[in-house]
Amino acid sequence: MNPTSSVPSTRPIIVLGVDRSGTSLVSEIIWKWGAHSGDLGKLQQGNLNNPQGYWEYTPMQDLLGDLMSGADLSYCHPDAERRFTEMADDPELRARTLRLVEEMETAGKPWFWKEPYLSISLGFWEKFWKRPIYVVPVRHPYDSALSFEKMFLPPPLRGGGIRVIAMFLLRWQHFILSILAHSELNPSTFFVPYEKLLQNPEEQCRRLARFLDAECGIVGEEDQRVEEMKKSVNPELWRNKSQIAFADVPEATDDQKALFELLHRKVDNPAEPFNVSRYQLTAGSREYLQNFDLIFEMFGQD
Repeated sequence: MNPTSSVPSTRPIIVLGVDRSGTSLVSEIIWKWGAHSGDLGKLQQGNLNNPQGYWEYTPMQDLLGDLMSGADLSYCHPDAERRFTEMADDPELRARTLRLVEEMETAGKPWFWKEPYLSISLGFWEKFWKRPIYVVPVRHPYDSALSFEKMFLPPPLRGGGIRVIAMFLLRWQHFILSILAHSELNPSTFFVPYEKLLQNPEEQCRRLARFLDAECGIVGEEDQRVEEMKKSVNPELWRNKSQIAFADVPEATDDQKALFELLHRKVDNPAEPFNVSRYQLTAGSREYLQNFDLIFEMFGQD
């Protein structure tokens, strides 16, 4: 599919969100819309957890891994993002990143990246992206937590009464706070309601297509693009459907519940004001997140 544009755009479309929040599905839909993914052979392959693929570009993941390991700080450390941003001045990392971005731009059309840890290292990447477009899926965090637990809890820890719901909700909160801090400064941000996407693919794919068309200067063939986009939505893969409102989830804090309400308001009005002080992580939560990372590493699941 080759949408036409009066002025070809090579803007990056960055899909942001915590693990298991619908970012893979939204990335595939953006590909169906017509964005360049990079060499398909360099995308992380799908598996039982993500049968339709992860849509993560492995050269970018390699660079991101070097960035995070080079910072020598846990991703949830209070100084982590400042350190990531400072590393944009590292000559080797800078040269590698510029080459990677230029490689994506050679297709001569909008391109996209998706990787959860992009969400908490935006200070680095924004030094290199040119007018990025942010697309943020909004999924019930408890459903994401259940999916994360099934996917990432090491087998030796399963079935023994160990749960990671509260841990995941802290991780979700940390990622969302980083995303919102940066999207507040970027009017080219779109929030996708995950549940509504699964329930009404036509409506939500059209909303996304019209947003991307306007941002990238694409004209014509909207109906054809939407038809392709909605083919990616498979309700049978919607495996975790909460019967409980997030406001009633016992593991969620009041700040997390309020943050989720804000995200839903941003679906309709991305300019809804965000005050980071209203949703801060509680004392000790960063240590809690770091300890769980160490547990995952011990079992080879990091």
